[in-house]
Amino acid sequence: GESLGLDGILKLIDEGDEAHFRTIIGFKNEEYEEVFEGVLNGTLTKVPFTTINPNAPISSIFIPEGENKTLAELGRNFINGNSHRSRAFVKFLEFLHLKYD
Repeated sequence: GESLGLDGILKLIDEGDEAHFRTIIGFKNEEYEEVFEGVLNGTLTKVPFTTINPNAPISSIFIPEGENKTLAELGRNFINGNSHRSRAFVKFLEFLHLKYD
């Protein structure tokens, strides 16, 4: 399918608009039915970081809450430890350790 691309997204936003990434993990077995959510809140900038990842262009304009750089500028180490995905998986792993350790 066709996508807006970064240029299309930039036409739709205003500087400082709030945004978030969200991951939901579901787990169900004979004993439990659980949902684990990870959220990364932030704001959008209309001035993209110069190195744009074609697989994740939004990372070039998304500034996580409490930071003054875009996700692209903060880099892989920040993303691995603070992303919406890692936050959801940490909650899921804590549940598994609590229930099955």
